[in-house]
Amino acid sequence: MDHVLCPGNALASAAGRAVRAAAADQLTSPNAEVRSKALKVLGRARSLSPEHLSGLVLPLFDDPVWFVRLQAAKSAGMLASKAAARELGKLLFDKNWHVRSETALALTRFGDDAIEVFLDAIMTNDTYVRENICEELERSGFCDRLIRNLGGDEGPLRARSREVLKAMHRLGFSIPLEEYALNGEDGRIRQELQGLLSDGRTA
Repeated sequence: MDHVLCPGNALASAAGRAVRAAAADQLTSPNAEVRSKALKVLGRARSLSPEHLSGLVLPLFDDPVWFVRLQAAKSAGMLASKAAARELGKLLFDKNWHVRSETALALTRFGDDAIEVFLDAIMTNDTYVRENICEELERSGFCDRLIRNLGGDEGPLRARSREVLKAMHRLGFSIPLEEYALNGEDGRIRQELQGLLSDGRTA
């Protein structure tokens, strides 16, 4: 059986490399739709190395066409390379709201590696950007991760998670926090959230 499967696997691998190579070549196409479709293909290619991600996908974050930037953000999120988190965070301030929303959603796939990026963005004076981030954190369920982090050891991760949750509360995105403060399993986290919620809300 192994003798039958191995050649097929090799052919599939070679075909995958050929598809990725063709997609990479199309990233410089003058046609925006072609660039966008090429990014979509690369986003599905989870075998791409961080070097390939930096060389192929990240440059399209500056594409002049908004839906190409959107697809670049989505592809970076699918690949979820830690090296891309900080660069991807820049698109949280994109001039197009579709790109900003997709970027926030893409970053949630990076797990704890995205928390510092979210914190930096949510502490700016751009209320629209801050609210957009909070919406995606709540909608995607990423705030549940932030809440769980409150039960961990004292350190940067716990502190950053708390600051993001505090910012969410101040902007009016408090429902997940209130629900856990009432019904959560971890008493330490409940107490932490109750104190955070009692601080009040300011825009």
